Amino acid sequence: MCRGGFTIGSGKKKDEDKVFSIANGYDGHSGVTGDLTFLFSPFKSFTLELGGGGTTFFNKTKDLRMVTDTQQSGFIKLAKGKAERSLGSVWHFESSLIFKPIDKGCSVTLGYSFQGQGTTQLFPENQTTFNVTTANSDAFLKRWHMHNLNISATASGRCREGKRKNWYAQFFYSRPFKGEYVANLDTFGGCVGMGITWKF
Repeated sequence: MCRGGFTIGSGKKKDEDKVFSIANGYDGHSGVTGDLTFLFSPFKSFTLELGGGGTTFFNKTKDLRMVTDTQQSGFIKLAKGKAERSLGSVWHFESSLIFKPIDKGCSVTLGYSFQGQGTTQLFPENQTTFNVTTANSDAFLKRWHMHNLNISATASGRCREGKRKNWYAQFFYSRPFKGEYVANLDTFGGCVGMGITWKF
């Protein structure tokens, strides 16, 4: 399966005048996105899934906080100026083995995933105050990537003809084992719910 599309920077933007403000999404950047997925089922109970894709962004000019010295950490940047930002492309790759017993409402998935983003570059308009090389020395602009091992389990009631309600539950756990410029944190979660169907 192949998919392509556009991402529009309509989410909440970072407030450069608030230290702990965080943008929703890609801080106003729009771009082009696409992914490709292959499914192989050598046996009825097993499915191998391979997929990957990425998003590349259009440059955007806006007021940004930038470092003015290579010794600054990048956590708190005092100087603000207008700059064109070339946001690094985001890419991902996943592979997983799905085990689903025949005629049973449950499945277990074991997988590996990779996520990363290329280096972001800044081009300040006022290069007297903001040296290009210094502004791009910020560690928060550097390329990052991470590798994860994932496991998930899903269970649900068996669907029967005429049955209007069907329960389901899901659990997942992800463990990073290698990466650069990322928080090395385990992630887990789950959900329970009920699906209700009806005929018109």
